[in-house]
Amino acid sequence: MKKNALLLLILISTITFSQKNKFYFPTMGNITLEELKMTHYEKDSSAIAVILEEQSYVHFNSRFRPSYTRDYYVKAKILKKSAFKKATIRIPFYKSSKLENISGITYNLNDENEIVKSLLSDDAIFKNKYSKNIQLESFALPNIKVGSVIEVRFSITTKNYGVYDWKFQTDIPKIKTVYKAHLPSKPRLKVRMIGFLKPFIDKAYIKNKCFEVYKCTALHYEMKDVPAFKEEAYLTSKENYISRISFEREYNNPYKKNNDVKDWENLDESLRNTYERHLKKSYFYKKNLPRFVLLEKDKLKKANLVYTFIQRHFIKNEKSKNDLQTAFQTKVASSNQINLSLYNALKAAEINNVKLVLLSTRENGFITKLHATLEDFNHIIVRVIIKGKKYFLDATNKENPFGLIPFSCLNGDGRVLDYNNGSYWEPIKSTIPTSKTIKIKLSLLDDRINGTVSISTNGYDAAAKRAELNTYNEETIIENFESKHVFLDVENYNNENLTDLNKNLKENYKITIDIDNDNEIRINPFFEDLIKENPFKLSKRLYPVDFGYKRKKTFLTSIEIPANYSVKKLPKDKAITIPNKGGVLIYKANVIDNKITIYLKYQLNKEVYTNNEYLYLKEFFNQLIQIQRSDIILEKQN
Repeated sequence: MKKNALLLLILISTITFSQKNKFYFPTMGNITLEELKMTHYEKDSSAIAVILEEQSYVHFNSRFRPSYTRDYYVKAKILKKSAFKKATIRIPFYKSSKLENISGITYNLNDENEIVKSLLSDDAIFKNKYSKNIQLESFALPNIKVGSVIEVRFSITTKNYGVYDWKFQTDIPKIKTVYKAHLPSKPRLKVRMIGFLKPFIDKAYIKNKCFEVYKCTALHYEMKDVPAFKEEAYLTSKENYISRISFEREYNNPYKKNNDVKDWENLDESLRNTYERHLKKSYFYKKNLPRFVLLEKDKLKKANLVYTFIQRHFIKNEKSKNDLQTAFQTKVASSNQINLSLYNALKAAEINNVKLVLLSTRENGFITKLHATLEDFNHIIVRVIIKGKKYFLDATNKENPFGLIPFSCLNGDGRVLDYNNGSYWEPIKSTIPTSKTIKIKLSLLDDRINGTVSISTNGYDAAAKRAELNTYNEETIIENFESKHVFLDVENYNNENLTDLNKNLKENYKITIDIDNDNEIRINPFFEDLIKENPFKLSKRLYPVDFGYKRKKTFLTSIEIPANYSVKKLPKDKAITIPNKGGVLIYKANVIDNKITIYLKYQLNKEVYTNNEYLYLKEFFNQLIQIQRSDIILEKQN
């Protein structure tokens, strides 16, 4: 389903729009000649369109039949042809929903500089079934041109308070955006302002005589000159940083009567009731664990054996609804079932310092710590402490060794469930370093270059490569390598430690490169794992760069050249650092007799870099790319 940047796409269920709550905003048609003559947006010359004005008003309708209505209005300027798609609106909603009061107008200037308007007709609004439970209404505004100004408004009502959520920021800039809301006393809603932009109007107050109730909470936010949110590499979920308002229901423990305490301790008690029946299966797992596992004396080795057994035992299927015993017997389980099985199996093996950890994956977004909530969590892992060292475990990935959780889990803190001493937050990090070493040995002959390429990886690099190698046969692996490096042929290939996850994965290629018998030969010593473009292109980035884990790469290249060749060009040595020990890059090149040696190492020492460190990181990659683009030039002596 495509999202449209001009309209907030809302998945909600609606009831009939009450006549007394007419559309909140002024009538349409407030268009000026200056807006129509506008050719570009001064604050962002790259903008394909700009929202001139936007308003959203959300309110509840009745205390007797709870429902919530959003009235929405937008006026936008089309600046480039690529923005024509912005004038096609798609609004999905649940089958029980009803979308109302849709109006749309396109404004253009004729040859006499007169304003000409084209109205959206009712027969241009199409209703379709998107899925079993979701309907879709769509329409394209008429007569769209470069320079058009469009206006759209609609109303939508829901029984779900989720309609209160609002995004100030989208993929195109906004000159003015206004949000107003009236909140009922029930359900109690927590309001969160997310993102780096701050409203210039920020009001919250108690309003009297508010829609059939004596009092309600009124909100009023306004922002001006809102920049477009531009996604870039190494971002978790954009929902973590895009400027928006989020509403969440206060958590209330269903196991307590007359409970008014909505805190994390209260939630812990509910979680105990939720998971307790899953955490007392150690006897079952003790009967099913291999005897050699139970007999192992070393705690760390035993925990590793338990992890490997559970990891290999199950086939992951997120649709599995079986209890743990049935899941174990069928060998099919969801991610949470696999990790609950791991927890019980570790307990069965008498690994006692084991806890469950609730977290939110990178795509799901950060967890709020401002108030207790279950809505933010979407995954369970296991934490074990052995000989004073912490290990986070997730047995759902076949390529990850003990202590390497899926990359998707590297998303800040997780909630360690401790029912005896109280649960607490803890940073989720991998205990296994990630590095890659590439050794290239080349020997120049008259008509070709013979050589070897050896690649050693561990951590996340090794896990990703193992997943790839387990997908293809040897012939396809060679074909993939040759297609990536079209100038060479692979004579032989082998790998080591493909199934031994606790050792570095090693790959070895024997290669040949045909060369023309010219007087000058160019060789790029970094053809493997070459970075072709800088992932960081913005002049300013408001949100952090989140790599997830620290990383290190080392390149070692040696080139033997015949006596009748000399080195015409060799890139100069270079050393670069990122402030505050954020990273280091070292490049060295030497020529001794008939052998050239190249050394390049770069490492990023942080998982997350702040927006204040962004320009340093951007320049770090600029320098790295310059080094990797530099060829060695050899000249044949006559």
